[in-house]
Amino acid sequence: MVRRNTILAAVLLLQLVWLGSRAIQAPPTSGSAARGLLLAELVPAEVLRLEIVSGSGSEKQVVVERDGEASAWRVSDLFDYAADGDKVDEALRDLAGLEIASVVSSTAHHHVDFKVAESEFEKRIRLEAGDETVELIFGSTGPAGTIHVRRAGEDTVYAVRGYSSWRFSERTKDWIDKVYFTAPRERIAHVTITVANDQAKETTSFSLERAGEESWVLLGAGGTRSPAESDKVDSVLRAMSRVSLSELVGRIDDEDVAFGDPVAVIHLGLVAPSVVPETGSAGQPDELDEPDAELEAGEPEEADTPPIIEIEETLTLRVALAPGESDRYWIHADGSDFVAEVARWTVRELLDAVVEDFQAPVVETEDADNFDETDDTREENAESEDGETGVGDTRESEERST
Repeated sequence: MVRRNTILAAVLLLQLVWLGSRAIQAPPTSGSAARGLLLAELVPAEVLRLEIVSGSGSEKQVVVERDGEASAWRVSDLFDYAADGDKVDEALRDLAGLEIASVVSSTAHHHVDFKVAESEFEKRIRLEAGDETVELIFGSTGPAGTIHVRRAGEDTVYAVRGYSSWRFSERTKDWIDKVYFTAPRERIAHVTITVANDQAKETTSFSLERAGEESWVLLGAGGTRSPAESDKVDSVLRAMSRVSLSELVGRIDDEDVAFGDPVAVIHLGLVAPSVVPETGSAGQPDELDEPDAELEAGEPEEADTPPIIEIEETLTLRVALAPGESDRYWIHADGSDFVAEVARWTVRELLDAVVEDFQAPVVETEDADNFDETDDTREENAESEDGETGVGDTRESEERST
């Protein structure tokens, strides 16, 4: 009996010890939480490198960095291609603004429970600013939309507000600058389109030139100029002056990037920024409507001649069919080190371009001479009616006199 009581007492003592240790290890309540910003010392403008690693054994990683505070961001893991600077800056501002909602644990015993352990986590974000490195380990979701996080090298686990997981994708393509090619539309004054027709086994080419702020002309053989359909020109320029990519293929000089024969090419001629669109003259003020001394002397006026447009720069975009694809295309802008892939709808306006679509419809009007004759006839009739009325009035006056 005595032995049995001794065993029960020992078991009870072990239970009390275990309960006491759990109480000591239990996370503190939010009432004792520290308040403020998790990264109060972070200055986003000073960050030179951002690294994001996914957890759960996927081992996905993306690195964006820059050479200096004033340099542009680039994606290191994807040919050092340009990164979306606005996206990077916004992500850094979010990290700098993380607000501590509560302290959920001050020991390492709960790191696995909150998924912020070295071996088990949801996302790891490392920032480098000069000689300083900040590393955050994000874990499970907390109450009221918070997220559990701890700083690497520390035991304390926080619940923070202001974190959006979707802003910190670990896929490289989510961080690149999707705008592959741009051209200032207000400076485009000359367009040449060349399209290869595989079915007809021929290549067609035609050119357009700006004739005013909103008007264009179609250039034909022998220097002929005919009005162009401005809406159609604007449609092409809207599509081709800003092209966004779907995928980045690689560098143009890479051996595994086989850019085939172009199926379409567009040349955009740009004038200097100071060129006045209405006249095509660079930096010249509009002339006042003053009488010409030579015309006043009776000399005939010479026919208007189109202004000479001086092209300052030419941008060229080539389009080729993606290898083994029927609705995907590769594009390359002259001067760019990279080849991008786009869907057909992105370059449809260029692929389907035919000269007939750019010809403005001929508006038939009545002969101007007919209008003149009609006006003259109306004036003669009016004079005749006035004359008859005058004779009647004279006769009536004579009869009254008599």
